[in-house]
Amino acid sequence: IPTEYTVLGAELSPSLYWVNLPSGTQSLVITTVDYDGPSPNFKLMTIDHWVIYNLNSSLNHLDKAITLTDLEKQGMNLGLNVNGGVGYVGPNPPMGMHKYYFRIYALSVPSLDLEKPSRADVMEKVKDHVIAYGELIGTYSI
Repeated sequence: IPTEYTVLGAELSPSLYWVNLPSGTQSLVITTVDYDGPSPNFKLMTIDHWVIYNLNSSLNHLDKAITLTDLEKQGMNLGLNVNGGVGYVGPNPPMGMHKYYFRIYALSVPSLDLEKPSRADVMEKVKDHVIAYGELIGTYSI
């Protein structure tokens, strides 16, 4: 992951693109998670960097450095990140090379009725509605 997307850089959210959503997709969820906390050799926790839900299924990308305002104007909702806020939090691993899983879920429902949920809350709500998913894994170390 380039430094501009990390805590040591400008902490910009990356651009993401997807294609070939399956028939029946009514909405999307995107999460970014580090499963290597605090170290790839001593995994104790997951770290949620970005949780976005209620993305319109007609979308095929998110722009680089997209703002919270831009996301909300497009009708998207944000879940809680590792800091207890909403929005993108860039990588900042304390030790070792960490993997960051950017996942997209195609859902069979038009929206999720949640209010600033954790990633776990979102995943619980979608578990019976995921019709496809994809992932991109980035790595970063300090």
